[in-house]
Parts: sequence; C-alpha cells; structure tokens
Amino acid sequence: MIAFLSDVFLEYQHPESVVIRSDNGSQFIAKNVREYLGLIGVQQEFTHVATPEENAHIEAYHGILKKEVFTRVDYRSFGDIEQILKRYVVFYNNTRLHGLLGTYYTNGKMELRQTFDFNEKKKRIINNRNLKEYSCFIGVKTQYICL
Repeated sequence: MIAFLSDVFLEYQHPESVVIRSDNGSQFIAKNVREYLGLIGVQQEFTHVATPEENAHIEAYHGILKKEVFTRVDYRSFGDIEQILKRYVVFYNNTRLHGLLGTYYTNGKMELRQTFDFNEKKKRIINNRNLKEYSCFIGVKTQYICL
C-alpha cells in the first residue's frame, strides 16, 4: 500500500491539504501506512463501520464498474482485467456521459454540454447499454470487443 500511495503522490504531486477517506480495511488502518501518511502530511479519515453511505461516491463508482465492466466482460486472467480497467478508467474520465442532463466529466471537472439534445442522449444511453461506445475494450481478448 505504501508503494502504491507513493507512486500516486509522485505522479499527481498531491496538494498540501490531502485527506484520504476510506473504510476501515486492514490496508488503510495498518500502523506502517498510518505512520507513512502522517510523515508526509496526509490526513486520514475513516468511515464508520457498516455505513457505505458515508462513502457514497466510491460505492456508486464500484456499482458502475460492476454493471458496465464485470458483468459484461469475460476475462481469463488478472492481466486481462488490468488492461480492461485501465482503458475503462480513461473512458470513464474523458468520454462517458455522466448524469441525466448530459454532463461530461473531463479533466477533473463537470461540464454541462452547451446544447442538450434529448435524442442524442437517448441514443448514447442505448449505445452504452449495448457496449458499442466502449472504446476501452478494443484489443482485449474477450467475448465483447467494442468499437
């Protein structure tokens, strides 16, 4: 966990007031992880036991991953799922339509589309359900290859 967090902080150059909010999983409450985070000035905040609603945004994201990736894609190894997830995260952050009113999540911020076309939104929803828009799956050896 420490190596992972170090890589994340190096890559994204964390700001001064970073707070990591997590559940009480052993990887987050481990003494050496807590000491490391304290040493580099990162605060930890823990949700209460058995209260996933306190971390609703990540719980929602996990539900989306389950619905859009794990239940639709056949993978045979950790390497397969690693490739799929890396592509999906890029797709999720840059292309995937979010919200009912046609918002996009791009480069860390929500942007409302300038012109809202209900027919286009409906078409995109249908395409998403059929995985036709998921360019994140191109080149992955699964039963669903999408363009």
